[in-house]
Amino acid sequence: MLSATLNPRRSIRAHLAILIAAFLLPAVIGISYFVGSRSVSQMQADKGMLLSEAAIQLAAHMDTGLYERWREIQVFAGMAEIVDPKAPLARKKQLLETLKNSYPNYAWIGFTDTEGNILAGTGGMLEGKSVAQRSWFQEGKKGPFLGDVHDAFLLAKLIPRDPKDPLPLRLLDVSAPLISADGVFLGVLCGHLSWDWSREIKAQSLAPLQQRNLTGVHILNHEGKTVLGTGDVASWPDVSNVPSVASAKQGMHGWTIENWPDGKSYLTGYARAKGTMGSPGLGWIILIHQPVDEAFADAVLFRNQVMIVGFLVAVGAAAWLWLALGRTIRPLTRIAEIADRIQKGEAVAQIPIIDGRSEAHILSVSLNRLVSTLADRNADLAAANTALEDDIRRREALEQELRLAATYYEASAEGIVVTVADGTIASVNDAFCRITGYQRHEVLGKTTSLLKSGVQDDEFYADMWQLLRDTGHWEGEIWNRRKDGRTFPEYLTINAVRRDGEITHYVAQFSDLSDRKAAEEKIVQLSTHDTLTGLPKRIVAMERLSGLISEARRDGRLVALIYVNLDGLNRVNDALGHHGGDRVLVETAQRLRQLLQPADALARLGGDEFLIISSRFMVMAEAEALARQILDACSQAFFVDEKDTYLTARIGIAFYPRDGEDPLELIRNSHAASVRAKEQGGNIYRIFTRDMDDEAVARHALDAELRQAMNSDDQFKVFYQPLVNAQSGRIIGAEALVRWFNPTRGLVPPDRFIPLAESNGLIVPMGRKILATACADGARFRKHIGSDFFMAVNVAAAQCADPGFLETVSKCLSDAKLPPHCLEVEITERTVVGNNPTITAFMTALREAESKLSIDDFGTGYSALSYLRQYPFTTLKIDRSFVMGIGDVEQDDALVLAIIHMAHALGLEVIAEGVETTEQQEFLRDAGCETLQGYLLGKPMPADEFMALVQKA
Repeated sequence: MLSATLNPRRSIRAHLAILIAAFLLPAVIGISYFVGSRSVSQMQADKGMLLSEAAIQLAAHMDTGLYERWREIQVFAGMAEIVDPKAPLARKKQLLETLKNSYPNYAWIGFTDTEGNILAGTGGMLEGKSVAQRSWFQEGKKGPFLGDVHDAFLLAKLIPRDPKDPLPLRLLDVSAPLISADGVFLGVLCGHLSWDWSREIKAQSLAPLQQRNLTGVHILNHEGKTVLGTGDVASWPDVSNVPSVASAKQGMHGWTIENWPDGKSYLTGYARAKGTMGSPGLGWIILIHQPVDEAFADAVLFRNQVMIVGFLVAVGAAAWLWLALGRTIRPLTRIAEIADRIQKGEAVAQIPIIDGRSEAHILSVSLNRLVSTLADRNADLAAANTALEDDIRRREALEQELRLAATYYEASAEGIVVTVADGTIASVNDAFCRITGYQRHEVLGKTTSLLKSGVQDDEFYADMWQLLRDTGHWEGEIWNRRKDGRTFPEYLTINAVRRDGEITHYVAQFSDLSDRKAAEEKIVQLSTHDTLTGLPKRIVAMERLSGLISEARRDGRLVALIYVNLDGLNRVNDALGHHGGDRVLVETAQRLRQLLQPADALARLGGDEFLIISSRFMVMAEAEALARQILDACSQAFFVDEKDTYLTARIGIAFYPRDGEDPLELIRNSHAASVRAKEQGGNIYRIFTRDMDDEAVARHALDAELRQAMNSDDQFKVFYQPLVNAQSGRIIGAEALVRWFNPTRGLVPPDRFIPLAESNGLIVPMGRKILATACADGARFRKHIGSDFFMAVNVAAAQCADPGFLETVSKCLSDAKLPPHCLEVEITERTVVGNNPTITAFMTALREAESKLSIDDFGTGYSALSYLRQYPFTTLKIDRSFVMGIGDVEQDDALVLAIIHMAHALGLEVIAEGVETTEQQEFLRDAGCETLQGYLLGKPMPADEFMALVQKA
């Protein structure tokens, strides 16, 4: 029989002692030394980077300061009183003193005449002196000039200095030419910037680094001469040839350890000032340095401390391990003794439990539990039987749910496809087969890529699958391909199915959007293209013209606008009916197309007006040749209802950039030329000339009167037109409309002065007055009409773009005590073109404040459906031009119905303006339009008349 005895020399404790002595202590000490050395290297690099960053910041501060001074002198030189030859010299001297007091960085500010004689200077200094040979005068005549720092020997005699200042008076010249309003050179304005300014910047940047007052700074000019530094001036070494200066001259920045001429080794951070934001800068070199011993003292001390701590930790750990192992081995020896007794057959009813949470304790407890294991297993079997019965019941309930899900799966009108984790199709429903055209056996086992249309790129699908893996869900619009090859849009929702955290399947559900997309495209076509001729409307022509102008501005090309008016169309309508006139318009559009090239743009502006835009002409004569061809084509007979009908055309031509640089101006000028052609008998073309623009004179006079009216309290009046519930006929709101009663002109139409106010900037203060009045009157009307009353106010683009306008709206509502939801702000489609972030923020904030937001005159401007989705509109207002055609023009009926249905689909209410007949009222009411406005229901009226109307109702 084997017996075990312990040999102390071969025990675990003995082996541990050898291990500690041979490996642990040297390893810990070596690691400590390595960690300490790496930390020293890192701390040294960090210190170098700190000095480098300080040098960069100091260079940036000086560049910024020089740029500000450079810009200040240019602003001073552009002041009206300085460049006004008629302004008194005394006044200019007073202004110079004011500028110097306001900008204390300048030691002296003055200006010269054209010959370099100083006419005025602060403190009267240098007046009468000639500076014709000074570089600031010579260079300042050519443009803004920034000179390097220099000693000021002349001003040093006139400006007192601190006797403790070791440096002579040093100045930096900043100058700019004086140009009169008519472009005449008058002289040069110069400011002598005190060098004290640069020392202030240096001190501010260096302060955080001078913990022990051993961090120094040297600032060198572009020639390598020290112009500013710390310490005694006499002790400044010549550092022009040290490595850091050479690197900085090459435009680099960083840090280095180098020896200086004073025999010391320094840690040096360096950078070079290079100028900023158009300022040329002066190329100064910044050196920030510290003695190496001082810079790295903390790092060396840290390394030594790490080694000491590592040694102490190693010794302590060895001692603790020796004691802990002794406590562990003794209980194991006791268990071995009991095991020997059991092996010898001694009766041991229970193994003694060894105290403590050691391995021996766990072993003794485990042996005691062995006896009761069989009994415990019987109890476990009984519990397992019960759990199995519960699991069977759960499976039966799950099968019932699966049967219900399968019923929905097959009966759903939407396509459903189930795939495994790699995208292989496992199951599809009947709707999938109906929408895609595939049979089940054709897709099972295939991947969903067989449906890819190619419309979306690989990056789209990569993003989609990444989102599915991250969140387990994706939904959105996507284009897929049917079995017959046709692509179609669908709205797709995909959900991931997980088991134990891993994705096992994907379930996708989709609906075919083809019918909805077709309806949207039809609405867009109706909004942007003429339904009769198929030609683009004005907005499309404006966008095309803007693009051609941008290209021509880069390429230096002409852009020609040919404005075609068809004369005699009313005569055709009278003789042959409107269908005859329509036939003529369609034929005219076809003839014009045949004369144009693919790159030319043709649009119908309305009625008998067409616009041709082309950038293919090299000279104006080519455009005239095309105009003659158009006149000839339009003079040919039109065969309508088996009769020959003859018409003529008149044409106005304008050119970019000769006749204007923006689309509106060019269209206006080409139209003015066509009017001149009409005045001269028609059937001719005319090129725009400035004498046609008599309207500009009248516009100028009207502008002056409008500005005078803004200072008057009785010329502008706010009128109110009722807004009526289409179903009940009850007044539920009012639109505020401004009227201008001019003392000499009488009532000026809004379409004459509102665009003028928008162009000259008066629309903002005018709109502020109108809004305040409308809110105050709206609060009074609301007391009689009810809580559902709202006030509609038109707001121009300039008002929306005004950052303070939202505060104006809030103040007007607060002053009038009118709830925000009772205000509806009307914005035209033109306002939202261009995605101005200020306007977008205003609209969002307005809706957050619970005020309503309406898009006005819908259908006459840009009519981009994306605007209805992009911006938080609550209401869509149909323009009167569509309402007027109800009952007379079939296309207008269809377009109004389409607009109303589209608005309701987007969750918008609809207001129709211009209701003047009972037929129009009934049509709009039956079509679902919520609110009506027009002369049939009430004309615009003063506040007192509106109140009387409300009280009477």
